[in-house]
This record gives sequence, structure tokens and C-alpha cells, in this order.
Amino acid sequence: MKRIHVLASIIVLVFVMSISGCTKGEPKGEPLDISSLALIGKGPSTIWAIRQDEKGNLLRSSDQGKTFRDIIPKDIHTKGWMGNFFLNAKQAWIIDSSYSLYQTLNGGRDWKKIASLSDVEQTSGVLQILFHDVLHGWLRMNDNLYSTEDGGTTWKRVAEKIPNGSLDFTTLEIGWSNTMDGVYKTEDGGRTWNLAIAKKTTFLFVNFVDKNFGFQRTLSQTANGILSGDYRITSDGGSTWRDIPSVPFPKEVLAKEMYWYDFVSKYGIAVSYGEKSIESLYSTMDQGRTWRSLPLAKDSDFTTPYLLEGGTLLLVGGDKGGLIHSISLTKKNSEWKTYQPLIVD
Repeated sequence: MKRIHVLASIIVLVFVMSISGCTKGEPKGEPLDISSLALIGKGPSTIWAIRQDEKGNLLRSSDQGKTFRDIIPKDIHTKGWMGNFFLNAKQAWIIDSSYSLYQTLNGGRDWKKIASLSDVEQTSGVLQILFHDVLHGWLRMNDNLYSTEDGGTTWKRVAEKIPNGSLDFTTLEIGWSNTMDGVYKTEDGGRTWNLAIAKKTTFLFVNFVDKNFGFQRTLSQTANGILSGDYRITSDGGSTWRDIPSVPFPKEVLAKEMYWYDFVSKYGIAVSYGEKSIESLYSTMDQGRTWRSLPLAKDSDFTTPYLLEGGTLLLVGGDKGGLIHSISLTKKNSEWKTYQPLIVD
């Protein structure tokens, strides 16, 4: 008799699941159009996503963009927020519209206000925050540079009238600044800056993956509308630079086209753009020494690539901004996977 009751219970449970549409393993949530999001990948699976609309909130995914959660408490004023920095999958800082600095150490489950930056300096100008680790970081306010050794609770001014450009530190001492005049470098934690690469082209930008490996992009435009792009890499912290080898992209292309590179750790991608979407893809697993061609996703007009640290490439954008295409660069015969991101509670 007991077995009959158990069997009847199982039948009822299966019936309830079938009529409710529940399928084990499938997440439930509302479709999320990520075309309005700025994505920052940290780690092999984590994506922080900044919503670029009137809500101004922050989302986080731990499954390569399949599901996102809103992780900002209502009492934090993120509409029109002033800055943010994501160190890894767990640790992040945001500056809200009242210049309050918040920190999370557990992926956004809890946020703690650690400083009021209006007490550091009254500002309505340039503001940038970045960290080397959970304790050491830098804060640019107007033309002044401040540093912290306690995770952002207290700040000390280390320099005045620093170069007017975006900042990037690869060690506690070495940092870079991309400006309109060229690329500046510091070797004493931001106290002094010297011009390291003079700008001789229309566009010049340097980005470092770690203290040794970085890549440089330059772009020049002639009177007849021809663009000349140059991409170089360094393995010795910027002492010497060499052309990126092996990718069959011409240096001179029509103005409507563009070639673009990105690197995360040892992984890298090279992208060829047409008028509306990506035309060809290449990947590297040895920091640009060798490259292989990647197949394009079928029926894809995706325009924006995001490279995750574990070697996964995501494509978003285009007319189908609500979808994500995903492929692993670590497997030679890997195939594209397409999924609709969801926002879940």
C-alpha cells in the first residue's frame, strides 16, 4: 500500500511539472537585451554588466552571460554614477552620483560604503579609479593623483598635474597614461611621468595585459580616405615593440573597414569588420605568435566581441542585440553556441 502512495505522488509531481513548464536545469527569468550593456569579463565565467540607460544599475553573471542578476541595493545612487573598477570576479568598487565609494568583496552580494570622495577633493571634472590588488589603488580627481593602501578607505595625494589621459598600472610602481600627445609612463607609483611613446599618428593607444605583455594600436588617415593601421606587441614591458605576426590583414584598408585586436592573458583575437558586422575572426593562444582562423557564426550580424580570461569568446550586438554567441578558443573543433540572456531574481 505504501508503494502505491509513493508511485501516486511521483505521478502527480511529474504532471504538475509538465503543466507548469518546469524543466530541470533551465533558468527562469525575463529576456535581457544586452545591446545597452557595457560588459566587463573577469575570470573564465564572470561578467559584470553596466546598464547604460536611465536605470544606471549594475548586473552580474557567473555563467558567461546566460543569466544576470541586479546586484545594486536601492540606496546606492547609480544613476549618473561617477566611476567603477572590477578587480576580479568577486572584488569591485563603484562611485555613485553623490561621490560615495562602495566596495564589494563577494561578487556584489554585499556592498559597504568605505569613503566619501568629496572629502578627498571637491571635483566636477575627470574622475578615474583603479586597483592593483584589494588594498592598493589609485584615484584621479581632476589633474591630481591619489593612492590608497587600505582598499580605498583613505587616500593620499601623490602627484599634481598628471598627464590628461586614461590610467593603467601594471605593478605598484609602473603605470601608463594614454593622452592626446602620446603615451606617458611612471616608474614610481605615479609621482612622476615621462613621455614614453610620442604620438605621430591620428590615433595611438597602448594597453597592457600584465607587467610584461602589452599591445599598441595606431591609426593614420590620409587625404583620400585611406586608413593605415599598425598593431604591435611587447613582451618586455614596453622596452621594445614588434609587429603582430601571421594575421593576413593588410595595413591599408578602406575607411569603411576596420581591423581590431584584443588580448586577455595568453589568449587573443583579431577581428575584421565590414560595413555592418564582423567579416572574419582569428584567434591566438600564444600571445600573437601564431594565429588560426575561426568560423563565423551562422546568420550572424554580431559586431562586438568580448574575450574572457578562460579563452571563451562572446559576440553580441547587431540587429539581434538580445542574443549571445559563444565559442571556446581552447578547442580546435569547438562550435558556436547561441543563447538568450535572462535577468533573474
